[in-house]
Amino acid sequence: GSCSCSCFSSYHYNLIECDMDSYHKQELKDFLHRVLSPTVLVLPTGDAEKVARKNELSFIDLLRPCALVDTSPIAVHTTRDQPWRVPRMTIRFVESGEVEQAPEEFVDVVLDGVISSSAATAQRLIPDIKSKEDAGLVMQEKTERDLAPWFVDYREELQRGLRCSDHEYFDHPIAVLLVVSSQEDDVISKLMALMSMDVLPALFREGLMDPNMLKHYVLLHDNQEDAAARERAEETLRLMKETLGAPSCSLLCINSNETGAACEDIWTCHRPHAAKMDIPPLDENRRRGAMLSTADCDGITRFVSEFVTKSLVPHMDKRVRMLNNQVTAVRKGIKNQFKSWGSSLFGKPSGEAGREGFIEGSEASGPMYLYTSTEGQIR
Repeated sequence: GSCSCSCFSSYHYNLIECDMDSYHKQELKDFLHRVLSPTVLVLPTGDAEKVARKNELSFIDLLRPCALVDTSPIAVHTTRDQPWRVPRMTIRFVESGEVEQAPEEFVDVVLDGVISSSAATAQRLIPDIKSKEDAGLVMQEKTERDLAPWFVDYREELQRGLRCSDHEYFDHPIAVLLVVSSQEDDVISKLMALMSMDVLPALFREGLMDPNMLKHYVLLHDNQEDAAARERAEETLRLMKETLGAPSCSLLCINSNETGAACEDIWTCHRPHAAKMDIPPLDENRRRGAMLSTADCDGITRFVSEFVTKSLVPHMDKRVRMLNNQVTAVRKGIKNQFKSWGSSLFGKPSGEAGREGFIEGSEASGPMYLYTSTEGQIR
């Protein structure tokens, strides 16, 4: 009896340990998918932001809950031109201020805020521990999230604090959404102004980020306006499609709620912790998403899905294949292979940082690749 009981306990413990190991692997996999996902820069005009702000939300807030997209219907291609399906893809939408390296002091403040905001949760979930036995019971009864409620958010914010560092290119935008309000005049000029080098983040002006990224133009319409305004929006969209290309233009309509029953707040939890720290609590008469109907939320989700599956993923697939062909052509032949091996074994020649496509970086980072170089585009 004691032997079978012991065997059962051992089996049960191993089963739990196996489940936890599987959970950790999946959780780590999801985290990596989020932080190493394609980055899309969002640039709205002031008038477009005002339309979104009627819901106590920014325009980028509207997009973030829709960041996980089903991409299973489309196929990408391997370097051998074999089709490959990615079942889903996470997109990181970023504002202009996020496309830069955050000061260390600011990151420290944010990380301290993550831990402080979790203190009340930890006190509520974990009872007082007065003995070794109490500690053992708590370890058995509570999950890891209960014991360290700050950990997941801390890890996310730590990674966000390292964005746009010299050593990584994952935060370089692969596409940009340019957003104007349907009530604005001369929307084509307004859209072009959003991509002016004078207003883009500094890393674009320094040549480290590629301004020739995929561009998608969004006409944001406020459904609180009258029928005549909707007709003008349709006419403006027609003009945008004629000028900028139909596949690159979308009409997004919001603020359709007339019943007074607001959608559940699905936006706040998707904000970066730094953004949450700056948001004052709303009074009882104000609600986030108050003017968004269910149809509006479905329309935003549909817009993001169509943008990713019809524009972003095909663009990335085409670009990767083009770069692969370019690198293959450069490295073809015995002579170039020897040069490539020698470069990887013995490092770059001392004068390489001065040639086109490179600039001198810090002593720690070494030469930095400009977006015009093949190395910079591959990264």
